[in-house]
Parts: sequence; C-alpha cells; structure tokens
Amino acid sequence: MPNSTKMNIRTEIVLKEMVNGIADNEESKGTDMRVSGRIFMCRLVLLVGLLLVPCGARAGDDFAAGELLVKFKSGYDGKGAKAIEEIGAKVLEKLSRLDVSRLGLPGGLDVKKAMARLNKLPFVEFAEPNYIFKPTWNPSDPKWNDQWGITKIETPNGWGMETGDRDVIIAIVDTGVDLDHPDLKNKIVAGYDYVGMDPDPDDVGGHGTHCAGIAAASTNNGIGVAGVCANCSIMPLRVLGAGGGLASDVAKGIVWAADHGANVISLSLGGMFPSSTQRDSIEYAWNKGAIVIAAAGNMGVQDAHYPAYHSTCVAVGSTESNDARSGFSNYGSWVDVAAPGGFIMSTIPDGEYGYKSGTSMATPFVAGLAGLLFSKMGSGASNSAVRSAIENNCDSIGGSWVSRGRVNVARALASVKAPAPPSTPPSAGSPKTGSGSGGGSPAKSSDGGYSPKSFTMGAGSTLKSPTHSLVKSDDSALVMRSTQSGKKRHMDLEVTTKASTKGGVESIQVLLEGSFFVKGAGVTAHLWNWKGLKWDWIGREKMTTEDKTVMFRRKNGEAYVSDDGEIKVSFRIDSDWFSTFDFGADKVRFYVKTGTKKGAGSGGGESGSGGSDDLGKKVADTWKKLLQ
Repeated sequence: MPNSTKMNIRTEIVLKEMVNGIADNEESKGTDMRVSGRIFMCRLVLLVGLLLVPCGARAGDDFAAGELLVKFKSGYDGKGAKAIEEIGAKVLEKLSRLDVSRLGLPGGLDVKKAMARLNKLPFVEFAEPNYIFKPTWNPSDPKWNDQWGITKIETPNGWGMETGDRDVIIAIVDTGVDLDHPDLKNKIVAGYDYVGMDPDPDDVGGHGTHCAGIAAASTNNGIGVAGVCANCSIMPLRVLGAGGGLASDVAKGIVWAADHGANVISLSLGGMFPSSTQRDSIEYAWNKGAIVIAAAGNMGVQDAHYPAYHSTCVAVGSTESNDARSGFSNYGSWVDVAAPGGFIMSTIPDGEYGYKSGTSMATPFVAGLAGLLFSKMGSGASNSAVRSAIENNCDSIGGSWVSRGRVNVARALASVKAPAPPSTPPSAGSPKTGSGSGGGSPAKSSDGGYSPKSFTMGAGSTLKSPTHSLVKSDDSALVMRSTQSGKKRHMDLEVTTKASTKGGVESIQVLLEGSFFVKGAGVTAHLWNWKGLKWDWIGREKMTTEDKTVMFRRKNGEAYVSDDGEIKVSFRIDSDWFSTFDFGADKVRFYVKTGTKKGAGSGGGESGSGGSDDLGKKVADTWKKLLQ
C-alpha cells in the first residue's frame, strides 16, 4: 500500500475520532454541517492541510516515449558519440550549459532497456527518461486545503490542460442556487424556478448552492472555495422545494436546460421509483447534445435509484478520502463511476461555506469534469465522447461496487485532444482598434426593429467600420478580427440602442446577421440586466462562412431596459482555432414587445410598432418560425 494512502487512512481515523463521530452521523443523510468553534476549526484545518496539499507528479509516473537524457563524464565526448551511434539513437538537442544530450531512440527500442545499457558504461555519468512533469496549480481560494475531494481526483494536474470555458454551461437542477453568493454570482446564466413558476431560481434549502460550488465555483479569486470547472458557467434550475419535487418539474428543468444551451446537466436528486416522463426528458437532453450526471442515492443498498439507473445517465457513487465506498452510497454494477462524497466543503447560502456528505456531492465533481472535457474538446465535442473520456479513465479503487472506478480529472483530460488549427489562416490588412456609431439617435429601421445607436469592440479589433455598418443590410459590414493570444480566440462586441417602452416591456429579441471567415465558430449573446447590474446569458448560436441570421430572445424584458429606454447586448464571437479569425457583422436589430402593464392603452406590438402594423406582424411571424 502506498505511503500516501496509508497516511490518508490514518489521518481520516484521527479526524473522525476528533469530531466524535459527527461526520459519520451526518454523511448518510447528506446534511449540512457548518463548522463552528475556534479550537475545532484550527485542529481540523491543521489535519486536513497536512493531508491534502496537492503534490506534483512523481518522477517516473510519465516520460516521453522514445527519448532519453544522457550526460557523459568530462573528456569522454568521443566515446559518448560512439555509444549513441551503436544503439541507433540521434541527438535531438544539446543542453549545452548542462552538458546533457536529449536523445531520440530508434523505433522498437525500449526506453528503460536503453537507459540500463548506457548506465553500465563507465564514461556515462547518468542516463534517464525524459520525465513529464505535470503542472500543479494551488489556487488562492483560502478554503483550498479543506477541499480533499478536488485534489483526490487530480484536478490541479488537470488544470494544467484545461480550466474551463465560460461558454460551457453546467445546469444545476436542484433546489436553486444562491444567485448572490460571492463565489457563484459571476458564473450564473439565466435559469428558471419551476416550483415558484418564475425566472428567479434562488436557492431555498442550500443543497443546490453546495452542488454548484463543487462543480464550478469561481476559482483563484482569493475567496472561499475552488470549483472543478474553474471557468465554466452555472445554470440554476429550481425543481425541488423543502420536501422534494415532482417528477414533472424535474423533467421540465432538464428540458429547459437542454433547450437553453446546457452542455452538462447535474442531477443530485432521485428516488426508488422509475418515471417514464423523467426518462424521456433525459433522452431528450441527450439527443440535444447534453450529458446527464445523476446521483446513485444514499440508502447504502444495491437497489436501483432513479434517474441515475437510466442508461442514458452517468450514475455516480460516493467515496471517502481513502477511496473506500461511503457507507451511505448505493452500489452495484449499474453505478458507472464514483467521486468524493464524504465531508465535502463547498458553498452554502448567504455567502457562507460548509460541509455536506452524500452522492449528491459526488455528482457535481463528475459534472465539473464533464465541463472541462467539453471546454478542451471545443464546439465539436459530442456527449458520447465526453462520457467515454470520463468512464474510460477512472482510477481502480477495488471491489465490484462501482463499474468503472473513481474519476480522475487529469487522466480524462489527457485522453482527449483540442481541435486542430485551420490549415490556412485568413488574410486581411493591418487591424485598427476602435468603436463606431451605427446611426446616431434612436430610430426604427424598415423592418420595424431598432437600429444600434453605438457599438464598441472589447477583445479583438476593427478592420472595417463604414458609416452604415450594422444599420442596414448591405455590403458595408463591420469586419472584426480576433487579436488576443491563447488556445481559443474570441472577440467581444457590445451594441447599444434606445427604444420606446411605453406600456411596459414583455420581451426583447436581438437579431444578428453576419458570417465567419472560418468554420466551426459561434456567437454567445448576453443582455445587460439594469436591475441586477450584470450580464445575463440569452443564447448561443452557430455561424457559418455564409451570411446567416440568428435571433436571441428573452421574456420578461423589463429588467433589460433602463429608465430612459437604453438596451445593451454583448456578443462574444469565438472560434476553436488557434490562429486569428475574422467576422463580418452585417446587421444588428433590437425588437421590443410592449404592452404588459395594466392600463397601458392599446398595447403596441413588436418593436412598439402597434398591433395593426402589417409589416411588424409579418416580422413577428418570421421570428416565431425561426424560434420554433
């Protein structure tokens, strides 16, 4: 047994004795335990800190295939060159200041055998594999040392390959999420409350907030905890109340997530009875490209637990710090993977942090890993490929209670590749940065929509910005170029207009017409929430190398219009390519449906143009077809 494993077992025993069995009593119920008491906290942090500070890769865990590093003793360069020739190797490079040569071995020659042969020669100072050292990133989150689970599954080593993409969305279908939590609020995209039937999925019990923090809490921000998918977005969907939730509400939450761009759907919920409605919703989400992760249940039995038992779900069991099955975790060949679930630190409501235990906690660890895989694999990633990467790269933890083993973030990420760069990058003149006006004062265009008042480039630069760009559909496109470095290039375009909002705002729709100069690119849109003072996600669409029109819509639009009628939309235009890319935007339009306030006259139709406006009606009908 490895020393590190023995230390984990010994420390866990001491920890459990120290807290007088509190963790054991709590874990089977998955309940919240807020840590209080200065003496208890100090002793706990000391023990967990000693146990859990993440380590780098051990020498010998990995090395480059077909390579050796060799150093010859002083004055024996000639004999060294002959020895290299005799084994059929060649010098790939010379580390001249160290007198070390990096050798490339001929095909079929085993690294360890070649190393042993060279080390027997009296003039060889050393010969060793070219080890692969994996980066270990300790984030600045102060409760990092309390998070044994995130280090157990090798998340820090995984972060050396991928930390997540904000356009990858993890839906937390649960009791809601604390929308104002400092470790979560900057990660939230639009969700829904199916218990209260309103667009405010604030948490009512703390369970969903805890799960959200495990999956994707803000990371390296100097506060609280770190989430597995450090940069992924969180979609809160409230389907559970204090006493549980209806299968129909859970199904609606799953469908809503799938329809609104969620890549990962995390279900830390379930029961002993199968629901065909729930099964159909999961299959619907799968067919839309999402992966569904579900808790195996906390009864400590082998019986089926739903929805995790459905084959379309990844069923998740719970482990302790020594990789043993948590006593409360359900088990059996139907449990696909396991993840840490005992005594897990994460976010809880009111800006606080606490421990919970259960397969509910194990599930978002796997959801966070799925988010990292979608992020690394890019827009072309399939849910089946993500599932395979999760299940085929687990660590064996012994026993037959779980089918695949305990998940390993680093191994899963290493098994997949990022999209290849384009063969020929686009060509254009020298970029010029800046912003422009799209027509000055607020005005409706011929199609009844509001034209932009102004636009501003964020990331990226402007190549071509004629007077009529974005105002009317013609050849005078606003042409932009990505300029920032990094694996995934993007540009940001913020567009502002003013609209008539008499009678109240029922909904807002934003139209974008344009084309990419590369394939495999997309646009994500956010509306500025004047009440919440934050950007709210409203959709993501794929674009092509030919002109295409896409529409983004948000109901309950009152919060997205300022007191003087100003509306702001932000477009993130991105590509998976490594090189720069260009995008031409031909037109942006805002359409505002008014007439929801009581006593507000005749109401007005789309764009405030009035229900009797035939052109406005035709445009509205066109939008409905586009949105179906």
